[in-house]
Amino acid sequence: MKFKTSIMAAALLASASGIALAESTTTAPAVAPAPGAVVTPAPATTAVTTSNDDAVAIQTAPVSLSQAIAAAEAKEPGRTVEAEFDATSDGPRYDVKLLTENKLIEYTIDGTNGNILDAADQIIEVYFTSMTPGDIREAKVGLTDAIKAAETHAGGKAIDAEASKMDDGLLYTVTVAAADGTSKDILVNGNDGRVKED
Repeated sequence: MKFKTSIMAAALLASASGIALAESTTTAPAVAPAPGAVVTPAPATTAVTTSNDDAVAIQTAPVSLSQAIAAAEAKEPGRTVEAEFDATSDGPRYDVKLLTENKLIEYTIDGTNGNILDAADQIIEVYFTSMTPGDIREAKVGLTDAIKAAETHAGGKAIDAEASKMDDGLLYTVTVAAADGTSKDILVNGNDGRVKED
């Protein structure tokens, strides 16, 4: 019995040491260069910024976000509450939500020529939960002015803008894309147009 136990213990020990040996030999030791050899350093790794498709596409879109809003507001009097750019397989498109006197309409605008491609009524109660239509109508600063302020501040082109409720009025969040394809969110106060980065 003792003999069997000794054999098993030896087998386990050999197995364990074999695993340890296998693990310790996976990393090859560094080899010093020969005397007088020319050593070429490995190229440094460069941080890669992943470009957002919309942020890149907006740079060459003939129609801007502000112009798309203007096209929707020219169709029917009202104030825009949200607008966004979308680089589709059919070309650049904008979705613009416009609050009129008694309804909320989502317009699809062609980003190449500013034409309205589609219009669909939205359910006001679904969209307006924390803020009210009155908040939009009474705001001293409109979405188009907020976009201009954000673009000036960030030095790029707006790809998305929307209104939200804050304690004493509206706050606009405008996503501005730079020429390198990166983007940042800019906050614009709906009372006085003050700008800050998110």
